[in-house]
Amino acid sequence: MEKKQFLQWLSEKNFYAIFQEMGWNASTQAYPLSITPTSTGRTFEFYEVAQLGVKVFVCETDLLPLAAERNALDTRLRKYSEASYITIFVKRDETFHHLWMVPVKTVDKRSLVTVEYLTPNQADFLYAKLADFTFPIGLNQNVLDVVDGVTRAFAVNATKITKTFYQEFKKKHTLFEKGIQNITEAYDRDWYASVMLNRLMFCYFIQKKGFFDLDKHYLRNRLRETQVKRGKCQFYGSLYR
Repeated sequence: MEKKQFLQWLSEKNFYAIFQEMGWNASTQAYPLSITPTSTGRTFEFYEVAQLGVKVFVCETDLLPLAAERNALDTRLRKYSEASYITIFVKRDETFHHLWMVPVKTVDKRSLVTVEYLTPNQADFLYAKLADFTFPIGLNQNVLDVVDGVTRAFAVNATKITKTFYQEFKKKHTLFEKGIQNITEAYDRDWYASVMLNRLMFCYFIQKKGFFDLDKHYLRNRLRETQVKRGKCQFYGSLYR
C-alpha cells in the first residue's frame, strides 16, 4: 500500500479500505456492539470493519476513552473476540485524530497498547508497521500467524515508548537533582527530586484531561500569569505548593 493512499484513507476514516488492501476479510457482523463501562457510564458503539481471526473494531466518539474506560472496554471486547482484536477510536469532530488500542500478550505479561496520532506525520510509525500484519489477498491465514503479526507490530511500540520514557526521565531526574540546594545528603536529594518530578507528571496528565479549569495548558499559563503578577521564581510558593 502506498503511503499517500494510506494517509488518504486515514483522513477519510476508511478503515475498511485499509484492511481490505492488507488482505483482511470483510466483517460478517452487521450490527454494532454497544458497551457501557461502569466507570463512567458512557456508551461506546463498536462497528466491526474487518476480521482475519482477529477482529477489527472502529468506534467513533466525542471524547477518547480514558485509561480506566479502556481497561473496562478491553474486558468486554475480549469476550467477543476469539483470538484477539484491534480497536480504533475516532475523534468525531477532528479529521485526523485516532487512537488504536491493541492487547499484546508476551511470555510474561499482557499489555494494552495504544497508538495515538493527530497528524499524518505522527502516523508514520503505524504505516511502517503495516507489513507485520498484511497478508496475501484471498488466501486463508492461520489465526496464530495473524495474532503473531499484530503482536510483533504493536509490542515494538510498547517497548520503545517505555524505554524512551525511562531514559528521558533519568536524564531529567539527574539534571534536576544537581540543581537542588540546601539538601546535603545525596539520598535525600534523590528522594526529593523523585517526589517533585512524580508530582509534576501527575499534574501534567491531569491538565491534559482538562481537569484544571478545562485548560490543557494550565501549568504553562499559570506560570506566565505568576511571573507577570508576582515576578520570577514565585510559581512554586504561590501556586504549585
